[in-house]
Amino acid sequence: MVKITKSILKYFTLKWTLENRKKILKTFKIGVQKRKIVLNDVVEEKTFERKIKVYDKSNPIFEEFVKIELGDDNWYKNLTFVSRKYMIDTCKKWEREENARLPTFYTPRQVAYLDNQMERLRDYFLSDESYHCFLRKDLELRESAIQKFIFNREGLYSPVLLLDKVKLYAIDNNLKYFNKRGNLLPVVIRRYLSGELKIPMSKEEKIKRSIKRTELEFKRLVRMNLNDFENFVTLTFADKEDKKKHIELNQNSVKYGEYDLKFTYVNNAQDYESCIKKMNAFFSNLRRDCKNKKIELKYVGVPEYQENGNIHYHFLMSYVPKELLYDVPSWLDYDVKIKRRRYDKGIKVWSYGKNTIETIEDKQRIIEYVSKYLEKSFEEIKETDYLERLNKRRYYYSQNLEKPKIEYFREEIEDNPFVEEITEEWNILYQHTNLNVYNSNQTILYQLDPVE
Repeated sequence: MVKITKSILKYFTLKWTLENRKKILKTFKIGVQKRKIVLNDVVEEKTFERKIKVYDKSNPIFEEFVKIELGDDNWYKNLTFVSRKYMIDTCKKWEREENARLPTFYTPRQVAYLDNQMERLRDYFLSDESYHCFLRKDLELRESAIQKFIFNREGLYSPVLLLDKVKLYAIDNNLKYFNKRGNLLPVVIRRYLSGELKIPMSKEEKIKRSIKRTELEFKRLVRMNLNDFENFVTLTFADKEDKKKHIELNQNSVKYGEYDLKFTYVNNAQDYESCIKKMNAFFSNLRRDCKNKKIELKYVGVPEYQENGNIHYHFLMSYVPKELLYDVPSWLDYDVKIKRRRYDKGIKVWSYGKNTIETIEDKQRIIEYVSKYLEKSFEEIKETDYLERLNKRRYYYSQNLEKPKIEYFREEIEDNPFVEEITEEWNILYQHTNLNVYNSNQTILYQLDPVE
């Protein structure tokens, strides 16, 4: 029988818990200097002034700890010998660190780095008039500020703006944070600036932050498969209230030889589940029709939610044979903005309302155009009862798309031969740089094109 050693029980419990998992997985974090995502002919790079920590998921021991089920009483018994030894060595290391009380010494390079960081932090606080972060004598940085922003590497923020948010939060929630003069109490200021208390994020703020991450994932997926997409498709639903009017208009157009457009009307264009089922049925039928013509269908797209609850879909799609398309009849093809017909094409198997399929002219621009529907939907419904929709699936794609891969590099950017190859042998067609003023982290996105 395998028994858990005392050194392990000092840090881990008999039953495998979430805290156990977090504690052991933290030991697999490695420092990286650079991240690169290659998306066909588009490369996204992120470089860091300081190394960041990421999980070393290539380590087989890491995978073994990830797979342990929470609440398992026999987790230690089921570990391989290598994983048990890793745990024992890790716990012994922690014991040695706890017993060691040696003074900290810095190399000349580390001292220069810390001096530079403190000087930049001092300039930042002076520009923000955050004098509470200084000692009165010669405006020397407080030890708490140095510990928090330099050694603990917490995110830099404006204390003045933070306290303004605290005031609004206290007023909105009727909190007794103010003195008789209407100023924040010193104990309140101290607790918020120290990070002991934090303003909870609202549901809208959480969703908006999550949408930003989703938008980035969506863009990466599109760029990875950009060469496969030829068409921009919009799918809408026809309301049952318009059925009588549509039938009459359609009958008149058929007399003049136009396409006989018969809709399967929806009872409620705001019904989320019903619209999803119809969209899935559409792609199932379209994939079948394309397969019959020996064509592989690829697509990726997002829903658009309007303030009244109506749902539309916007997709980037690969080649669709002309035999599967139709000319949108004139009664449904008039554009109010340009005051004339658009002569749009539609896909026959979408029978739930109007749909249009257009050839993509500018592939780089269409990425931004489609991804913006994520934010547009949020702005439309953030103050409505439909907000919960944004917590559901935010974009859809075919399983045959190639997924982007993220590579992490430990070497400095100057030592990376790939950078020299880009600057000397490639033209940069598209570039976007985000720069954080304080810590100089930067993200560069560019499309590569060989020099002729």
